[in-house]
Amino acid sequence: MSVKTNTKSVIKSLEKLGKKGLEEIQIATYANAKDIELNAKANAPIDNGDLKQSITTQQLDKKGFAYRILVGMLYGAYQEFGTGRKVDLSYLVQAGFSKSEALKYKGKGIKEVNIMPQPYLFPAFIKGRKQYIKDLKTALKRLTK
Repeated sequence: MSVKTNTKSVIKSLEKLGKKGLEEIQIATYANAKDIELNAKANAPIDNGDLKQSITTQQLDKKGFAYRILVGMLYGAYQEFGTGRKVDLSYLVQAGFSKSEALKYKGKGIKEVNIMPQPYLFPAFIKGRKQYIKDLKTALKRLTK
């Protein structure tokens, strides 16, 4: 999934400001990754709490510019999207995946279990992405005054 051009342009503007701009990118990226993790945990369906406890944030680079939110339980995707006739991939599309790409997650329809989706990760991601661009724009305005 590609980052919106608007986000890229704000990040490029912050990078041009040197060390302070880079620090703002690091701060916003980490804060929003942790917010996505916390929101996903808050929204995760609870049976015995294993799914909620398995959601973590992983730093992907040494600079702190990239993070991944992981769900450690194998059934996490089934909870997120549902199964069988109940599969709902609308949050994937809202998150920026193409419909054809989202359909890869639908499965082959071999089994009919029909679990209702209980989205927790992608709603948190969509909310976090909106906040991320706001935070970057706020930092840019503050540093360019």
